Amino acid sequence: MASRAVGPQREGRLPPLVLPSNVAASLLPSAAATRRLQNGETVSGRTRIGGARVLYAAAPVDRHNLFVLSTRSDEVVSGDYGRYLTGLILAALIAAAVSAAAAVMLSRRITRPIGDVAAAASDLAAGRTPEPVPEPGTAELAELARSFNEMSGNLAKAREAERTVLMSASHELRTPLTAISGYAEGMQDGTIDPVTGAGVIRSESARLEGLVQDLLVLARLEQGTFETRRERVDLARIAETVRERLALRAESAGVGLSVTAAESSLATADAGRVLQVVSNLVDNAVRVTPRGGSVSIETSGGAVRVTDTGPGIPAADLPHVFERFHLRRVRGMGSPDGSGIGLAIVRELTEAMGGRVSVESREGAGATFTVTLPRA
Repeated sequence: MASRAVGPQREGRLPPLVLPSNVAASLLPSAAATRRLQNGETVSGRTRIGGARVLYAAAPVDRHNLFVLSTRSDEVVSGDYGRYLTGLILAALIAAAVSAAAAVMLSRRITRPIGDVAAAASDLAAGRTPEPVPEPGTAELAELARSFNEMSGNLAKAREAERTVLMSASHELRTPLTAISGYAEGMQDGTIDPVTGAGVIRSESARLEGLVQDLLVLARLEQGTFETRRERVDLARIAETVRERLALRAESAGVGLSVTAAESSLATADAGRVLQVVSNLVDNAVRVTPRGGSVSIETSGGAVRVTDTGPGIPAADLPHVFERFHLRRVRGMGSPDGSGIGLAIVRELTEAMGGRVSVESREGAGATFTVTLPRA
């Protein structure tokens, strides 16, 4: 009966059996396992029962010469193998489906912002101004979209500035060219006195030459090929030199020109470029100041201030004073013989020397331009 009960079954498992000590000892694989069982310990391991390899566990029944024996086949039976294989395949299919869905969602989340940037870049390359690219939640993609939007905005501003400069420059160039052409034709057909015509042509040619020269200076500054030196500069001496240069011009315009210099007016800059900056400011001030007005040059520390009693600058235009042609284009301000880019050159030259330029003005109350340079 015991042999029949402990023989291997199809399912590979036997129900726990209560056996006498002699029967249990005959089924255990070694004498050591038998001794441990008889000493009250629980034993387990592998053995053969009825020719089949089984896993077993045996334990004594308290205060009786009986033992509980439980066995299970040591081989994976067909039913177990089938259930295991079915579960493994099902788990693999579920994992593959979840992975594929996650990959599709992730790829769409990544490729959609990149596609938006690519489409906007195509519009930008075609000369169109694209709409701002949305900034997704991912930090890297958001930074990409933000950088592109910033670049697009700066490029749009640059294009608009270039268009404005070209239109303004073409207008400024057309005026002297028209005068030169008209007076030349008048001199040719005898309707204009040659001396008068030659004087106008000479004046307009000088204005045209100055405008072209100013445009070349700005182009060199923007390209970074305009070199400046660093040397000790006496701003008081620069101011006096400018006054001597423009004294006749101011006198013919009926404008008073004065210089006030502090004892210490030293800076570290390029003397030739500082002279050009101050000359541009004073020349511009003399041209816009009406007859009977005055222009003053003051120096102290590393700063030069040029103050005039001209028409002043509207508050709305103060942030754009140093943009090319702005005041003339928007307000019609300035004198007819100015190039319209003198203040732009002042800013570019000053910043190239490590300084800064600012303006204070009220409409109808004149203006004060301050150039601050590194002190010596």
